[in-house]
Amino acid sequence: MVICLIVVSCKIDTQDVVLSGYIYDSESEKPIPNATLKIENWYYGDSPDESYTGYGLYDLTTDERGFIRCTWIRAQ
Repeated sequence: MVICLIVVSCKIDTQDVVLSGYIYDSESEKPIPNATLKIENWYYGDSPDESYTGYGLYDLTTDERGFIRCTWIRAQ
């Protein structure tokens, strides 16, 4: 099974983020239905020192085709 880690970081949360794609088994090269992805999301708020003020942990599951799509609206 393939494990993929994607890290996206920026100083200012100015745009929505969209995560989408297929999850494949590295040996069989077939899509993995109902695979669970764990996503951590730290975001900036209105703190005086511009540090991270929010955190979210999400469990996302691929569909029967191994496809996943999720959108995070700015600062969520």
